[in-house]
Amino acid sequence: IAPNENTIDLVTNIPSANITNIEIYQDGLLVCSGVDCTSYTYTAETDNVFTATVFFDDGCSISSEIAVGVQIIDVTDVYIPTVFSPNNDGFNDTFEVFTDSNVALVTKFYIFDRWGNKMFGAENFVPGDPIGVWDGNFKGQTPVPGVYVYFLEYLEGDIENPIITQRSGDVTLLK
Repeated sequence: IAPNENTIDLVTNIPSANITNIEIYQDGLLVCSGVDCTSYTYTAETDNVFTATVFFDDGCSISSEIAVGVQIIDVTDVYIPTVFSPNNDGFNDTFEVFTDSNVALVTKFYIFDRWGNKMFGAENFVPGDPIGVWDGNFKGQTPVPGVYVYFLEYLEGDIENPIITQRSGDVTLLK
């Protein structure tokens, strides 16, 4: 994920005519100096500490410091096939969701036919669990070729404070 640009704006109730200089430091390094440094734009890739000092014409100055934290969020890989063929040839005979280790739990996985009938459903299983695999059968009947719609909801990240993600799409069942 690309880091975002952020802007720090300095606000003071002292008239700008009384300001002789402004200095902004990022992690102890001077990044802007001059009376026009009332705004500073930066790209946050790591945690930073910013210090701004405003100097006045009477020889006084005032400083303020702010710490900016950056939280890196892993991108979760979820692969959902678009076609499967439950013909027992050993290739793509089932429909399931493939994920990386960032997915802690699949909370809902439903498959519907074009009339909205639920053909398959599984809830609260870990990725890779056979409970979340559809073989194309519905109530013991052989699969009917066609396009089916799926709905998927999963928890990613820390199980104590997860991110809930929902996805939907379609899968084609071939004979």
